Amino acid sequence: MWDRLTDFNFHTSLRPGAPSPPVTTQQPEDLPAVISSTKPTDDCALQPRPTAVDVGGLSNNDASSENTNDTLEPPRPKRQRKSRFATLSTEVDASLAVLYRELESVASLKVQVEDLQNQNTEYLQGMKIRDNNLAVLRRELDNRKAEVEELARLRANTSQRESLQKEIEGLRSKNAQLEADLQVSREQTAAVQELVNDWKGKLSQLISTS
Repeated sequence: MWDRLTDFNFHTSLRPGAPSPPVTTQQPEDLPAVISSTKPTDDCALQPRPTAVDVGGLSNNDASSENTNDTLEPPRPKRQRKSRFATLSTEVDASLAVLYRELESVASLKVQVEDLQNQNTEYLQGMKIRDNNLAVLRRELDNRKAEVEELARLRANTSQRESLQKEIEGLRSKNAQLEADLQVSREQTAAVQELVNDWKGKLSQLISTS
């Protein structure tokens, strides 16, 4: 604040025709306390401030030369500002890189999951078709088994019929033989009956003649 007042007084004194205002070279008593209470920060260090000069007795040339000397003084390099997040920059970058990789991997994983779901759906459809085919084949196999069993039963019946047929033929032949024997015995019985009748007639004649 004191420097601003000094610069204002200095510039007003340099105006043509302007009266030289009284300038005091002694700073207020409370200014050192303010300056001493101000602490330098990490961003920049406090630059040395020029002391107040009584410009009342100086000419324009002296003031301009002094101002030129002040402006030609090389500025002190400013200290680079240290960020409080400087220790976290590498960790933050690494975390961001990990997050980006995770996001990319999530996208690729989504695509892979969709592909796997499609493949799973195709596999399920194929399994259903296979199960249906197996069910049809099982029914056909059961039908074939039933047909084979029926054929075996028919064959057994056929063999039984053949054996029965043979037995029937044997019985028929026996019956024919018995009928032939019966006919012979009938003929013999008729002959014997005639002979008996003849002997009866002859016997009755003998009895009647005697």
